[in-house]
Order: sequence, then structure tokens, then C-alpha cells
Amino acid sequence: MADVVLFTGQVDNPADYLAVADVFVHPSLYEGQPMVLLEAMMQHRLIVATNIAANVGVLGNQTYGLLTQDVTTDAFVSQMLFAIEQQTEIAEFDIKHYQNDARLAFYNIIK
Repeated sequence: MADVVLFTGQVDNPADYLAVADVFVHPSLYEGQPMVLLEAMMQHRLIVATNIAANVGVLGNQTYGLLTQDVTTDAFVSQMLFAIEQQTEIAEFDIKHYQNDARLAFYNIIK
């Protein structure tokens, strides 16, 4: 596995690592606002993430990444293999559009 997977641990600026990654794997079981997904999307990286509420909120209909069926290891492995074997393509992420949608949603809540 060490020949194909890089485990960096915590780094101050992951941009250089994201720039050369084929897939960004996000196995989190809890997130408030998963900023790391937005960072990966801005670099047009395919994402495989656990199916938790915050990740669904960002990846939504899986246009920008793949969500697991559940939070089990088997589901995660299955989705990672699918991404690799199918050479999964993702849509171009538009951060300005995302920000505008987020602002509108916020304004609608506070109205």
C-alpha cells in the first residue's frame, strides 16, 4: 500500500498534496462544515467521503465526489475501488456559485 498511498498526517498547507492526488479520501464520521471537501473540490479532485450529513450537504447529488452507502469500512472500500476502476469523472466546481447559494440559504433562514 505504501507504493500507492501517501499518509501525510496533519500538514499546515495541504494544497501541494491535493494538487497531485488522484483521489481525496475523507473517512470522517463527524464534521461541522467540511472545509477540506471544498478545498479538494476547488482543485478538481475526485472525492470519496463517508455518507454523513455534513458531507452530503457539500457533495449533495455526488456531482463533485462519491459518498459511501453507509459508514462501514466495507462501504468505504467499495466506493474507493469503484472510483479507481471506473475512472470516475466529476463536474467542474464553481466556488462563486457555491458561495452565492450558501448566502441565499442563510438570508432565507434569517428573513
